[in-house]
Amino acid sequence: IGMFIPDAASHATYLIYDVLSVVIVYLSSAVYLLAYIKELKDEKCGLMDCVKVVGYNAAKIIIASVLYGMAVFAGMVLLIVPGVLLYLMFLFNTCYIVDKNKGVLEAFKSSKSLTDGRKLEIFGIVLIFNLLLFLPLFIIMAISFSYGNNMVAVFVIMFAGTIVNLMKQRLAALLYIDLEYGEKADR
Repeated sequence: IGMFIPDAASHATYLIYDVLSVVIVYLSSAVYLLAYIKELKDEKCGLMDCVKVVGYNAAKIIIASVLYGMAVFAGMVLLIVPGVLLYLMFLFNTCYIVDKNKGVLEAFKSSKSLTDGRKLEIFGIVLIFNLLLFLPLFIIMAISFSYGNNMVAVFVIMFAGTIVNLMKQRLAALLYIDLEYGEKADR
């Protein structure tokens, strides 16, 4: 859609477009996350039901995502280890918002307590997941840039980013169900 913004548009127009794009992606992925969590719990949840839940919690999801991103970024700037710890500690905040209708601070506290004593295990799973994705993504990106066409490269990057985001949502949901519900989930 960004290609339809006139070249003469102001920086504010591009900023608004970028912010709206990020918000739409986060809310859409939250719908997907909720649907997958419900499926893992063997609960019925149609698309409109999930959209309603996410719509009701949209402000909380956006605020939590911004706080989470800022915390991880600040941790990475300080040193890499605090950033990774913050990433792992609060990984499940959106799960708590959409699954248990918790507030932002409650979701962060619940995510922190869920990961207490398990960060190394979660880190190992996330690391293996990312290592398995690195080579295929690197090859895909290298091929898309070799065409010399920015439109192809941007399309491939956006498409691959969306697929990786969905895969990360599934991983987070699976970890959340295992850690939160344990034996009750039979997963």
